Amino acid sequence: MSHHGCLQSRGASKKILVPKNGHQKSGGVAVFEVPTTFNLGLLVLIKLKVKPRTVLSDTEWFCSKVVVTTPEGDTVIFPCYRWVSKDEPAVFRDAVATLPFNDTNPEAIENRKDELELRRKAYIWSQFQDGLPESVKTDSALTLPREVRFSFTKITEFVLTITAAASELKLEGLLDCKEPWSSMDKISQVFRDQKTDVYKYVEKHWKEDTFFGYQYLNGINPMMIRRCSELPSNFAVTDIMVNASLQNQASLTEEIQNGNIFLVDYKSLDGVPANVIDGKQQFLAAPLVLLYRTTDDTLRPIAIQLKQTPGDDNPVFLPTDSEYDWLLAKIYVRAADFAEHELHFHLLRTHLLSEVFAMATLRNFPMVHPLYKLLMPHFRYTLQIDTLARAQLISEKGVFNMYAAVGGPGMMMFLRKAVASLTYSSLCMPEDIAARGLKSLPNFYYRDDGLKLWNIIQRFVKAMVEYYYRQDADVSKDTELQSWINEVYVFGFLAEPNTGIPRSFSVVADLIMFVTMVIFTASVQHAAVNNGQFDFDGWMPNTPISLQKPPPTTKGQSTEKTMLETFPDINVTAHGLATVYLLSKQSTDYVPLGNYTEEQFIEKTPLEKMEHFQKELKIFSYETKARNVCLPLPYTYLDPENLVSFAGVLIHLRVSMMSIENERTSSSLPPPSAHFIGRKEDFVHAKRITTLVGGRDVLVLCQQGKLHAMDMRCYHSGGPLQEGDIEEFDGRMCIVCPWHKYKITLAEGEGLYQAVNPSATPLKPTWQSKGVKQRVHQVIEVNKKLVSSKQAFLQTFYPPLFRTTMLQNLLITVFCTEGHRIPGQTIGVAGVARCTIHALTRRQERQVHCPNLSSLGSVTLLSAEAKTADESDQDHNSSIQHLSSTQGFQKSSEINIYPSATESQMDQSSSRDITPKMKDLQDWYRRLEDLENEVQRVLMENV
Repeated sequence: MSHHGCLQSRGASKKILVPKNGHQKSGGVAVFEVPTTFNLGLLVLIKLKVKPRTVLSDTEWFCSKVVVTTPEGDTVIFPCYRWVSKDEPAVFRDAVATLPFNDTNPEAIENRKDELELRRKAYIWSQFQDGLPESVKTDSALTLPREVRFSFTKITEFVLTITAAASELKLEGLLDCKEPWSSMDKISQVFRDQKTDVYKYVEKHWKEDTFFGYQYLNGINPMMIRRCSELPSNFAVTDIMVNASLQNQASLTEEIQNGNIFLVDYKSLDGVPANVIDGKQQFLAAPLVLLYRTTDDTLRPIAIQLKQTPGDDNPVFLPTDSEYDWLLAKIYVRAADFAEHELHFHLLRTHLLSEVFAMATLRNFPMVHPLYKLLMPHFRYTLQIDTLARAQLISEKGVFNMYAAVGGPGMMMFLRKAVASLTYSSLCMPEDIAARGLKSLPNFYYRDDGLKLWNIIQRFVKAMVEYYYRQDADVSKDTELQSWINEVYVFGFLAEPNTGIPRSFSVVADLIMFVTMVIFTASVQHAAVNNGQFDFDGWMPNTPISLQKPPPTTKGQSTEKTMLETFPDINVTAHGLATVYLLSKQSTDYVPLGNYTEEQFIEKTPLEKMEHFQKELKIFSYETKARNVCLPLPYTYLDPENLVSFAGVLIHLRVSMMSIENERTSSSLPPPSAHFIGRKEDFVHAKRITTLVGGRDVLVLCQQGKLHAMDMRCYHSGGPLQEGDIEEFDGRMCIVCPWHKYKITLAEGEGLYQAVNPSATPLKPTWQSKGVKQRVHQVIEVNKKLVSSKQAFLQTFYPPLFRTTMLQNLLITVFCTEGHRIPGQTIGVAGVARCTIHALTRRQERQVHCPNLSSLGSVTLLSAEAKTADESDQDHNSSIQHLSSTQGFQKSSEINIYPSATESQMDQSSSRDITPKMKDLQDWYRRLEDLENEVQRVLMENV
């Protein structure tokens, strides 16, 4: 049971006891009247408190919001989004964002102070290690306040273990195998599960110089490279050494002056003692790497020195050296890059700094402050995840201390060096790119995408900040803001003036820049250095976690045997692979950048700015996909669809998919990317089974003779749906999450809740839908066997229309194939990235693969006049006529149907045919929404 009361400008209402009944279950709505004998005036605060049923009970209630309708008909919203307990009443302000100097009501002013006082007691700064940014004081992730660990439980913490990741990767038995690798084939054979397309590409190309250079631009650590204006005095490279690698008979000095020479310096690793693993001394290098931009705009290494001090025992390795001398030098560089990337640019510059920003926000901004509303969604789970990282990754028994060369006593030394290099300008992408001299370097997609996202975020932040801070004086007057930035300066950047971090704000422009940096760091920058870890680091030879031999001191001695002996042992490799897999682990509980799921802002202007922000991100996502079509290795990490709002181990997943029966189910052919999951009779007998589908944990249920499949973890908080009850609500069969009682329809994945229309008489709750919330999968019977596909079929969006025979002939169907070859004729369309279009023609025996295309994430309906396969045989070409949009999009777009060919032939053909249409593609994407609306209208008329 809970108490409810309103505080208003003329007094307070009486306490109302609200029964703890079905209305207050997860997703439920309770409606009641608050009687008062006089007009209370303007609503200011609302108080909630839980009354325990017994003396020993520990009842808590998570309240999302309270909506109050006054006798005059006005509606006031009080956002809550926190747990209410029996200990202290929870007091909430209305949703209108207010700066401290604009508060005039004494109760409101006092409430701001009380809220921050409670927060400062709950969130206390603590020093994990000397010389590192301070963090939250807590004994474990489970002792954090519930608001910041809302979707985590003890069970989830157990799931986030190396053992669990190793099980998914089928590494059992390897975690304890302390033997060396006997061959490269053995490495490839052992780690054969869960490989992504990028992982496979890395495994195939890791030895190539062009790919080595590519990773400095578009790999998971694009933060080290800079243009070389002058050779470091300790780099013993000469013109003669690199002449063979330079083009146009230019000298090294001339190419430096031309801006074609780039440097990567791992000097922070110099003097850092390497770890001892299983009693064996490990080794670290502190290399200097020289790279050359060729006339075809590729970046190639031309010289590597593995130690900082030049000498006879420190040769400069060159591409003209023997195969294994040069390859081993690159391996030592990649091992050094692992240390810089994981500890410096990933852990420190995204996770630990995001925790600093989160702590300062929680301690200094009350919920009513506009910057609290703006920033907190970007710190979702930050404190929980960082606490887990300190316990499982960098603690005494953590993975890095146990299995990384940079672990042990050298880890904190290295981290302190990294902290010493922190500057405000290096955290601001435009300034960082300029300082490193990389503005004009071609094929630098991290820079291109990152700068566009920086500008999109900055425009959004500017609009939001300027709405509340109308003049510079408002910034100076905001005492909560000044306290916030002071704590960031003192506890995050250790009061070091050389960092350039401001200690106070006096102008609006400076505040806009800093808030932009904070949001960018927690979302975009984190995605850039996090989301590709398994892709690039999963194949150990490309990025070893440790090395067992010292850097070579002479040339001509290295062989394949030397390389294998240098690699980490099998158990160390397995722990490293499991770690990067875990850090890249997918989750259904993600919030994309730009989505503010909590109803914190209610003013018209901020809501309009948020909507515009989301539209800008969507347009940019389309542009990114169009660009990626013609890339051999698409750069997808900064596609807004892959950007989580916060820094964490969780990465983006595509939108939920409905399970709709259709006429393909009787076909003998499975849909694209289908996964065999078992025999039908097994599922009918067991009623519910959990299985792995494409790297996802999926629950398959048999209910009333029908098969349903959905992600095993609840979309809300990750609850284990396999333990949930099946119940019927409003005539729809649902699974009820055992944790928070969220109700999810089996067929569509919709979230159901009860709501009351305040104007209805009598007041009666009715079941409403939140829309599709849970990812569901299609289960199809093929030859008495079941397959599951997580793809978005066209009928997902227009199921009644899809079932008509006429519509099947009218439309083409879009399937996301994720690079799998599928039976049936497929045609690769420019702009529909990594998707194929399945033409409904008379012949179905052709097989075509489009390896360069990446996922569109949404399905566009097109009117099609596709030639039959017989006609396509003549010219391998088919024209698709797009329906006209309201903006007059009339132009036809050609779609090339390629005959069976080698992958390389298709690569060349795809790139040649797609490139000239890039501008048209971008126009097409910008008009996508109008096009879809027009298509729907025309289809309805036809049907």
